[in-house]
Amino acid sequence: MREIKFRAWDRKINKLTYMDKLNMCFALENHNGNEDENYIILEQYTGLKDSTGKEVYAGDKFKIIHAMYIVCFNEGKFYLEIEDMQKMGYAKILDIVNCKDFEITGNIHE
Repeated sequence: MREIKFRAWDRKINKLTYMDKLNMCFALENHNGNEDENYIILEQYTGLKDSTGKEVYAGDKFKIIHAMYIVCFNEGKFYLEIEDMQKMGYAKILDIVNCKDFEITGNIHE
């Protein structure tokens, strides 16, 4: 079973914070699920690590072949989605099975 961890993007100060349990409780109290109203965006740990040993969170980006992919979470499942799918007119979605062959190149906030 994977460890349940979160990080938070604070839109007020443009800072990413890796959260301990106390900070997570504070963030959840101030998070109502509507990202337009919230200044804190929570991102969950996937339980996987990239090729450098860095923990992979929702919102991280990977470059695979010639496309940038973003780690997403929906309906209880993590997956990779092409970053510019709207511009390209389609979405290539990959299940996340193993990230150790890829390196995180950034996140959606950078």
